Amino acid sequence: MPRKLVALTLAGARKSELANAWARLGFAPDRSGEAIALSDGVALAFFAADDAAAAAVGDLQARAFLAYFAGRLSGAAMLTLAGSPQECGAARPEPFGGADCFVILAPPRHKTAPAQPNGVTGLKTLVAVAESPADHAEALTHLTGQHEMLATSAGLEIALEGGTALAVLSPLAFAFRYGFAAPESGAFRIAGLVFRVGDLSATEKFLERKGVEPKIQAGRLIARPGEGAGVAVAFEQD
Repeated sequence: MPRKLVALTLAGARKSELANAWARLGFAPDRSGEAIALSDGVALAFFAADDAAAAAVGDLQARAFLAYFAGRLSGAAMLTLAGSPQECGAARPEPFGGADCFVILAPPRHKTAPAQPNGVTGLKTLVAVAESPADHAEALTHLTGQHEMLATSAGLEIALEGGTALAVLSPLAFAFRYGFAAPESGAFRIAGLVFRVGDLSATEKFLERKGVEPKIQAGRLIARPGEGAGVAVAFEQD
């Protein structure tokens, strides 16, 4: 059975820069102020190299990876997928070989999700980039629990529980779909996030008021990676 995406950890050198970038895109933190809770049950968590609270990440291996990532890059660094208590107790966190992405299992979390000012209702697609997407099919089957995936010339698409998909694209396919060059580092890296909105026109007007100038491509509003602190952010009406 496919796993649900529980959380996505956004990492960078400075917490203030991460928080400001995502606030400018219209995302509001939850009551803790440490994460953004979406109504589909996905949380966007922050990890910053200059934040002492970042040491609260429980697993030493995952914390070391996040610290290493945040010291070099900004962007989406770690995926947390839902697992049973037995799985989470037995499982070890694992990165993809040579990749700038880490995956752990954790019990599902239940957070109150405030309405997002930008109209986002959930995370539709995680967009990863890899030189040879098909090379990661076996590892992704093991990690996501999904044995069925769509393979095309552009890459792979994997449906997760809860309505979020994981797309793994070649650098060329990513540039074609999103209009920005793919990140060069790592064998596997999350390069883009596509969010669901109820009214794309309202989201566009909101972003313009914030001084963000997204491009419109294939029915999506797309903010450049610099706006999302290292990851391209797109909005689609759903």
